[in-house]
Amino acid sequence: MTNNYYLGTKEKENLNLLNTNSNIINKKLLNSNNILNLSINELIKIWSNKMQEILNDLINYNYVNEFSKTTNILDYISSLVNIFKTIFIKNNRSFYTGITFILISLFLYMIGISK
Repeated sequence: MTNNYYLGTKEKENLNLLNTNSNIINKKLLNSNNILNLSINELIKIWSNKMQEILNDLINYNYVNEFSKTTNILDYISSLVNIFKTIFIKNNRSFYTGITFILISLFLYMIGISK
């Protein structure tokens, strides 16, 4: 801590107490947000919520207006790819999107080998 001659001893103690408490809270937040520290049940709940958010964003997106704004089909396709990328990645959804793609690929693999 730097020497500050304008603070009294009581103010310095309060500042140290606030600093200590905020460090403890920050450590708890970092540990609670770590995917490796989540239980399977919590992971499934978060995955379910993220998939609902993705589906809501996909449903609420208006494709017709986007198509009417573009004159070239390639521009439309590139804008769709950018929008899908944004929807699947925003708000830390990329991990849960990856889990979904892996589950879909395993499901399709099981269907393929059962024929």
